[in-house]
Amino acid sequence: MLKSTKITLEIDIIDNGVQVNIHGQANGYIRILENYLRNFFNKIASEALGHGIDVNVYGDIGYGLGAYVALTLEALRLFGVDEKELLDISRTIDRDAGLDNVVVNALKTTYTMSKPLVYRDNEEPIALENNLEIEFIGRETIDYSRELTLANQQAIHSSIVHLGGYMVLSIARCILTRGSNECLGLLEEAERIVNGMYYILYGLNPPNKGHYIPDLGNYVTIINIP
Repeated sequence: MLKSTKITLEIDIIDNGVQVNIHGQANGYIRILENYLRNFFNKIASEALGHGIDVNVYGDIGYGLGAYVALTLEALRLFGVDEKELLDISRTIDRDAGLDNVVVNALKTTYTMSKPLVYRDNEEPIALENNLEIEFIGRETIDYSRELTLANQQAIHSSIVHLGGYMVLSIARCILTRGSNECLGLLEEAERIVNGMYYILYGLNPPNKGHYIPDLGNYVTIINIP
């Protein structure tokens, strides 16, 4: 199981260049996170500061995409970005860093609101009544050479997108009308659907427990809600 621990961020202003180092971990997965962070801070250095940035990160990282979200938002706060502009500015930089997607948007919205949400792009998020404990069980890689060719056809692609959106709406309606505690059965069914979609699209076998969530690069992380 991947343990979630405290991450420490240190930022120093230097004459020029951008240096990003994640200490204590050295593997391909962490290198991907470093590259995305480097792209993010390059944008800040070149367009806002006029100086270089030396970034050092300490701690065991269980979920790279989540770490990217937390580190970039906290960095913008350190640079004095107003809370009201935090999401808009960070998303603008995310687009240039190649991380402009609904998962990043959802994570950043959840992080800034400090509560679990049912999230759908361009709609008002729905806050859950209780905090959720999440276990990071492990991660897998997607072999895109096994991606379902038929998924490129518009009708099938639209059906998959519609299924994901309908699933979120169904859970949201349940929470609004019955409360989050009464909707745990739907969350379990959603796990089966999500894992099934990864199997259909990429031939990725469902985990023994929990479900896949998107991560950096071709990685997916397995999480479980105990």
